[in-house]
Amino acid sequence: MILGNDTKNMIFEILPIQEKIYHSYEKNKDNLKFNIIKTFTLKSGIDRTKLKNDLKVFFDKYEVGRTKFIEIKKNGKNKIVGAIEDSCNVSIEEYYQQNSYRFLRPFNVLEAPLIKFALIDNKTLIINTHRILMDENYLSFLIEGLTSYHTTGCFSNILPYSEYIKSFLNSKNNITILQDTFSKNYNPISILKKENISDDTNNYQIKVKSISEIISGEHYRLIKHYLNSNDINCKSLFYGIYGFVLSKYSRQNLIFSSFMNTGKLTSNIDTVAEEFYNLKPILINYEEDRLFYDIFIEINNILLKYEEQKMTYSEISHKLNLLPVEHAMLMDTTNTLNDNPLLLSENDNSFKEDKNLFSFLGDVYGFEFILKIKEDDNHFVVSIFYNSTIYEDYTIKNILDSYIIITKNINNFDKKLRDIEYISIYEKYKILNLFNSNKLLHDNNKIYHIEFDKVVQAFPDAIALIYENKEYTYNELNFMSNSLANFLRNYGIKKNEIIPIMCDRSPFYFISILGILKAGAAYAYIDPSFPKQRIQTMIDQVNPKIILKYVKKNKNDIKYEPMVWNKQGILEYDLEKMDYTENTTPLVNINNGNDICCLFFTSGSTGKPKGVPIKHCHMTNFCLYAQTINGYKNIYDHQYNNILSFTRFGYIMSNRETLCPLLHHKTVILCNKEEYNNPEKLGLLIQKYNVEYITSTPSRISIYLDNKMFKESLMNIKIVIFGGEKISTEFLREIFTTTKADVYCSLGLTEASGIILLGKVDRKTISNKNEIPIGKPTCNYDVFILDKYLKPVPIGIEGEICVTGFSVTDGYVNLEELNKQKFITSPFETIFTDNKLYRTGDIGKWTPDGSIIYVGRNDFQVKIRGQRVEMGEIENTVKQIENIEFTVVVGQENDNGDNYLICYYSCKNSDVTAQEIRDYLKIRLPVHMIPSYYISLKSIPLNPNGKLDRKALPKPDLKKIIKEKYEAPETEIEKTLCEIYEDILNIKDIKIGKNNDFYELGGNSFNAIEIISTIENKLNIKLSIETIFNYSTIGELGNYIKSISDNFKDDDRFKVNTIKNYDSKEFPITSQQLGVYIDCIKNPESILYNMPIIIKMKDSINIEKVKKAFNALFDTQEILKSKYLQKNHNGNINIYGIVDHECSLEFEYYTDFNIDSFVRPFDLSKAPLIRRNPSLKRKLTIITITRA
Repeated sequence: MILGNDTKNMIFEILPIQEKIYHSYEKNKDNLKFNIIKTFTLKSGIDRTKLKNDLKVFFDKYEVGRTKFIEIKKNGKNKIVGAIEDSCNVSIEEYYQQNSYRFLRPFNVLEAPLIKFALIDNKTLIINTHRILMDENYLSFLIEGLTSYHTTGCFSNILPYSEYIKSFLNSKNNITILQDTFSKNYNPISILKKENISDDTNNYQIKVKSISEIISGEHYRLIKHYLNSNDINCKSLFYGIYGFVLSKYSRQNLIFSSFMNTGKLTSNIDTVAEEFYNLKPILINYEEDRLFYDIFIEINNILLKYEEQKMTYSEISHKLNLLPVEHAMLMDTTNTLNDNPLLLSENDNSFKEDKNLFSFLGDVYGFEFILKIKEDDNHFVVSIFYNSTIYEDYTIKNILDSYIIITKNINNFDKKLRDIEYISIYEKYKILNLFNSNKLLHDNNKIYHIEFDKVVQAFPDAIALIYENKEYTYNELNFMSNSLANFLRNYGIKKNEIIPIMCDRSPFYFISILGILKAGAAYAYIDPSFPKQRIQTMIDQVNPKIILKYVKKNKNDIKYEPMVWNKQGILEYDLEKMDYTENTTPLVNINNGNDICCLFFTSGSTGKPKGVPIKHCHMTNFCLYAQTINGYKNIYDHQYNNILSFTRFGYIMSNRETLCPLLHHKTVILCNKEEYNNPEKLGLLIQKYNVEYITSTPSRISIYLDNKMFKESLMNIKIVIFGGEKISTEFLREIFTTTKADVYCSLGLTEASGIILLGKVDRKTISNKNEIPIGKPTCNYDVFILDKYLKPVPIGIEGEICVTGFSVTDGYVNLEELNKQKFITSPFETIFTDNKLYRTGDIGKWTPDGSIIYVGRNDFQVKIRGQRVEMGEIENTVKQIENIEFTVVVGQENDNGDNYLICYYSCKNSDVTAQEIRDYLKIRLPVHMIPSYYISLKSIPLNPNGKLDRKALPKPDLKKIIKEKYEAPETEIEKTLCEIYEDILNIKDIKIGKNNDFYELGGNSFNAIEIISTIENKLNIKLSIETIFNYSTIGELGNYIKSISDNFKDDDRFKVNTIKNYDSKEFPITSQQLGVYIDCIKNPESILYNMPIIIKMKDSINIEKVKKAFNALFDTQEILKSKYLQKNHNGNINIYGIVDHECSLEFEYYTDFNIDSFVRPFDLSKAPLIRRNPSLKRKLTIITITRA
C-alpha cells in the first residue's frame, strides 16, 4: 500500500518479514550476514564502459535501486516503511583483486541505494545488496533484466518495487485450502543438541558450519530415472527424504518443517506466487506404514496449493497459529549461465554466500540447520548448514550420511518406511559390534556353589564375612552351609524347588543361600518388613515346603503378630536354633548350569510382584565376568578387598555385595539392621574395617552426606558404584569433593541378573556435562538401542535399551503373554547360545565413544529410591477398594530430583478418603510404593482422542493440604516434632500441625532417618524408621512417644546410649588407629599420615588473638594432648592412648626459605601430635596433625 509522498520520498508499507529483518539488522548493523553477494565472470568482448552506463540507466529505471527503509510516526506509533529516494544514484566501483575486499562492507538501510556494483580488474562483476531489499529470487530477475537491457536495449516487464511489495500485502488468499494440511496436533522437531543447550535456542550465538556430499554417476542416474519413471519432481522427492530423515532423528512421525527456493522461479515476476524469502511451512505424517511415493505426491499437492495463492509465511503462520519453524530444505534452482550473453559464469563463492544466508535465516527465523540441494551438470550437491553452537558435528554428519544412504536405496521405495535403511554400514557395525566387543566365549554351564567351593579350597582361612565384630572364614561359611544343606536334603527338598529366606540382615542370609544351593534348590529372598499381605502373595507364588527364617522382633515395636499362611503344612525353620557343627559333610552336586539358582521379585503391573528366576549359568556368568574386560582384566583401576554390604537383599543390586564377592575371595562387611539405616554407624563401620568398595543409589548417599562421620568415611574408599536411578552433575561434584574414590555409574536389571552397563565418571569433564553416561556394556552382554521395529538407531538418537547375553534370564514366572512381549528372539547375530533379547522399556542413546546416556522410560514405570515401581500394581490395588471407580498413579520429580507418587481417583457412590486409601495400601504394598499424595477427581481430564490427559491432572498443592489439615500442636512433644519436620522436610512459609502427615509433607525412608536421629537428640528417645511410617501424623507419633515415655521409660529398647565421661587419662584405640600406629612404627620417617591444613588469613588479622584462640581450644580438647604408648597387659603388648596434661602447644615460625622443615614426621610417643605455624608473611597459617 502506497502511503504517499514527502518532500523527498515516496513511502510504502513493507512486508512483515522485512520489518523483522529491520529489527534484526538494528542489533547487528556491522554484520555481513545481511548482504547478498554475487560474483560473476564477464564474457570476453563485453564493452565495460557500456556495461557501466547500462547499470546506471537500468537502476534509474527501476525504483528498487533507490529504495531505503526508515521509521515514521503513524497514529502516534513508530512504523518501519520503505521509501523511494529519487535523488539517489547507483554507482559502479572499481577495484583490483588485491583491494577488492574493501567493497564488502555493511549497508546502512536508512540510506539508498541498497544495491552496489563493482568491477574487479575489469573481468569480474560483483553485485552486493541488502536482504531487506530483496531475496535471491528477486535478484535473479534483476540480473536477467539487466542482461536483456544490455543486449537488446529493451526493459523487462518488471513490476515497480513498491508495487511488487504491495502485491503481497493486498493479495486475497484463501487460507482454508491449507487448514487440512495443518489440522493435526504436532510438536516442534526435537533433534539431539549439544549438552547444556536448552530447547530455547534463540539466545545462542550463531556459528555456521557446513558439510557436503555429491551425488553423481550411477547414483545420480538412478535418481533421475526414478523421477522420470514415477512422474515425481525433484522438490517433492528431496523434501520427502529430508522429512523422513528428520522423523528418524527426532523419533517423531509428524514433521513440521519448511521448504525454500533460491534462484529464478518463473519467467514473469508479476506472476510469482512465492513469498519474499519464499518460505513454505509443510507438515507431513511419516507413519511407518506409509510409502515414499504417497509422501512425494502429498508434498507436491501442498506446493501446488502455495502456487495457487500468494500467501506469505507470516500470513499462514498467523492465521493458522503455526509453531516457529526451525529447519528447512533449500532447493537451489539457479539457472546455469551458459547461454547468458553478458555473464560467463557465477564464480564459486556460493559456499560462503550460503553460510551468510544461513546465518541470516538463523537470526531472523531462528533456523538451526538447513539442508540444501543444488543440481549442476550431471550431479546433485547435498549440503547441510548448521549452527555449531547447538549441534555436534557428528550429529549433522550422521544426518547427512543417512540422507545419502536413503537416496541410494531408491529402488526400495516401494517398501514401507519402516523397512527403509538409513544407517551407514560402518555406523551399524560400530553400534552393533564395536560397542559390544567386551566378551569372553565360554561354555556358560557353571554352578554357583561349585565355584564357591573352588574359592574355599584355595582360600580356606581368608575372611569371607564380618558381622557385628565377628569374622567368618570361607571354611566356616562352607561348613555351616553344608550342615544346612544336609538338613534340607534330608527334609526332602528336590532339585529346582524354591525356598524362601525371610531373614534380617545377618550371616544367616549367606549361610541360607549357600545351604539351599548345595541342597540343589533355589532361594527367594522375602523382606520380613514387607506388609503381611505382600509376603503372603510372594509365598503363594513360590509354593514352598519350607521357609528359612531369622527375624528378630523389632526392638521398638510393642506389638508383634506372627504370619499365618494360606497353605497348610509350610515349615517355618528358625535358622538361629540350628546346630551348624552337625553333619557338615559335603553333598554330591545334583545341579547343572540350567538349574534355577534364585528368584527375585520386581514390581508387577497386574497388581502382584513378578518373579524372575535366575539360573546358575546366568548368575555365575554375571559374578565371574561382568566386572571384567573380556573376562580377564578387572574393569576397575584399583584393587580392593573389603566390600560394604548395605543394600536391601531383595534388590538385584545386592548381588554385587553378596554373591559376587564370595566368588572373588573378597571380604564382605555386613551392616546390621540398625547400621543399615544409620549413616553415623555406617561411617564408623566403613572406617573400622577399611571398606574399599560400596554400591548405592545416589539419593541414599546424598542424604547420608549430611552426616559428618559418614562423609569423612568416604575419603579412603577406592570404588563407588551408583545405580538404580538417574544421577546429576551436582551430586557428582559433591561426591568428588568428598572422596578420592573412582566413581562409576551403572544400570542393573533383575531380568539380566545384574549390571549390564558400567562406566567410570571422568572427574575432569564432569563440570561441563548435564548428561552423565551410565556406562558401556559389561562383559558378555550385548546392548542395543532400537526403535519400535527393533532396528538400531544412530549414535545420539533415543531408542529402547535392549539386552542379550549369557546372563539374560528366561522371563517371568507364569506370565507367558508378558514374556512374549519382553523376551524375544534377538534379530542380531551374537555368540550367545540362548539368543534371547530383553526389551527393558528404558530409553537411552549412544555417545560416540560407546557409552549410553539414560533418558527415561517408554512406559509409566518409575524408580523410587532405586527400586522399580510399576504404576499398574498400585492402581490395581487401589481399584480393589469398594466405591473406587477410577484411579491412575503418576510419578513426579521434586526440586531435589527425587521421584514421588501421586494417586488420582474418583468414586462411585460415596467418597473414599485419602487416609482410607493410604491405610489400605500400607498393609499390602512396601513403603516405597505408597503414594505421597491422593487427589480426588470430580471429572477425568481427557484429550481429543478420548484418552486420559495426564498433563491436565492437577498438581498437589502442599500449602493447601497443610492448611486444610492444620490443627495447632498442643503438647511440647508435638511442638518439637513440628519443628523437626519443618526443618528436615524443608517446609517454609507455613506452619504444620498435629494432623499433618509425614508422606504428604514429602517424607520418604531417607529423610525418616534424619527425623529419628533428630528426635533422638532432642527428645532423648530411640525410635525405628518403621515407627515414623506406622505413626505417620505428628499427633499419632506424639502420642506414641508419650506412651513410651510414660510406660517404657527405662526400657533398653528406647533408651539412648550416652557416652560416659570416665575422667581417665588412658583410653583404648580403634583398629584404624592401631593400623596407623603400626605403620608409623615400621616407617618412622614417613609423613603419609600427616594432615596439613592451610588457612588463608586477611591482612588485618590479629595474630595474637589467633594464638590465644588456639591455646583456648588446645586447653579444652584432650584429644589434642594425646600420645600413644605400648603397655604390657598379662604378657600381651597393647597400644593405648594417653592424655598428657603436661604438654603444651608450641608455635613454630618459618619463612618461604625454610618452610620445608615444618613438614616432618611425628613421634607418636610424644604429645602434642599437632603443630602450627601462625604466620607466613602474615597471610597464611599452617596446621599439621597426625591421623593417629
